[in-house]
Amino acid sequence: MKLANIHYIIFVLFIVTFSKIEAQWEQTNGPYCGDVGSLFLNDEKIYATTLQGGKFFSTNNGDTWLPLRSQIPGVITIFNNSLYVGNLNGIFISTDNGGDWNKINSGLANITTMEIQDSVLFVGTQFGLYWSRNFGYNSWESAGLGEIPVSSIAVKDSLLFIGTYESGVYRFSSSDSNWINLGLEYNYISSIQLSNDVVFVGSFENGV
Repeated sequence: MKLANIHYIIFVLFIVTFSKIEAQWEQTNGPYCGDVGSLFLNDEKIYATTLQGGKFFSTNNGDTWLPLRSQIPGVITIFNNSLYVGNLNGIFISTDNGGDWNKINSGLANITTMEIQDSVLFVGTQFGLYWSRNFGYNSWESAGLGEIPVSSIAVKDSLLFIGTYESGVYRFSSSDSNWINLGLEYNYISSIQLSNDVVFVGSFENGV
């Protein structure tokens, strides 16, 4: 399942529809609660995380928004209709659309970003990158980058990309099991998105 993750949309959320002439923007009915930090698409649901007002979801393309019944701060990702949130205290899962949350990780904290690919949960922390094949229920394995703070993750097929706070962008290939630094040191890499063979990198203060 591919998830769309759009970072740092400021103040208001829009939906775009395409025509042959130009893109037309239509404002949705909310969520009116401050800055929208990220969006996730899962089947027919849109999830929006806000910087001040919590997390919301819509089942009708943004016509109406509802808050998750039980709010928990942190970064969010979705897999098989389960919500995963990571924060300073660890990783939590909700199987009822945010109604209840259960802590699932074993000994991992200071979560900064998460990504799921082929049932593998990749977790970036302030002290390195880790992964788990059982979503952290029992154990974690270090990805081999030491204690480099990780700010963003993108996965495609056998390639894994991570952004860091000051150490640039790294790429890992399962074919040779090596990490390669791709440059952009001294940049805070806020987001990485992959499109075919192109890697888009969003940075704090320096654009894309």
